Amino acid sequence: MRLQKKSLSKVSLVDLLRRRRTNLSKFLTETGIVTYELLVKRCNSIGVLPPSEDQFLKVRGNPITHEFSSPTEGIVVLNPIGDTIEFGEIEDEENPDSDVLSPAELQESKKLKRKRKKEEKI
Repeated sequence: MRLQKKSLSKVSLVDLLRRRRTNLSKFLTETGIVTYELLVKRCNSIGVLPPSEDQFLKVRGNPITHEFSSPTEGIVVLNPIGDTIEFGEIEDEENPDSDVLSPAELQESKKLKRKRKKEEKI
């Protein structure tokens, strides 16, 4: 007696997402999928038919800057926040009131604190 594998028609990912009351763009952001190949692998792993590459590109859009982050592959690139400091630029010289002290200044401040404590005790 042979076991026959039943042929089940696969459901497309878009139909599955519609049943879950979500859409493809939310699915892509939640799962961290950034390439069509990753989407195809994910669809195969959950047993659904992937959308066409045209649908993927339409939902994904064509961003001006290329996105290198791919959380599913372990690559996360963060954009810099606000103004950046140029290499070689030192903020301490521009702002002498900053909390960062050189080692020599730190030792001098400790000596002054010890002197003040001794004077307070007398």
